[in-house]
Amino acid sequence: IQKIKVKYGRKGLDAEMKEFFSRETLFLLTIFIIGELMGVFLHFYDTLVEFDSVMHFIGGALVSSLLVSFLLAYLKKFYFAANVLITLGIGALWEIIEYFSDALFGTVSQGSLGDTMLDLIVVLLASATINIIYWWRKVRKAP
Repeated sequence: IQKIKVKYGRKGLDAEMKEFFSRETLFLLTIFIIGELMGVFLHFYDTLVEFDSVMHFIGGALVSSLLVSFLLAYLKKFYFAANVLITLGIGALWEIIEYFSDALFGTVSQGSLGDTMLDLIVVLLASATINIIYWWRKVRKAP
């Protein structure tokens, strides 16, 4: 515990975590977890046509929000476009995981190439939306 106090100063680890997990990030995480539970256990993925796209939007927004908080806290200079590209890369990795899940375990995560492309477009839109919101806040706070 002493090492934590030394590393993070008087604010301590709790203050550092509050800075990293903004209200928006915690809200998105809560919605994402509830959505995934509803999708799996209540079969929303099977019964609601657009549920997958909604969950990809929320997931993309969550990843982007986490990244923006992290990058703003730890980098002196930050470009929002980099966050969008990193989030899109994570979305692409997710699609690769879905592909291998389908191939190895016989799941049906990906319907078609069109479904995969739509998922990536939704992640891109979610990331752009989150970054515009954070950018707007940063511009408004600037002197």
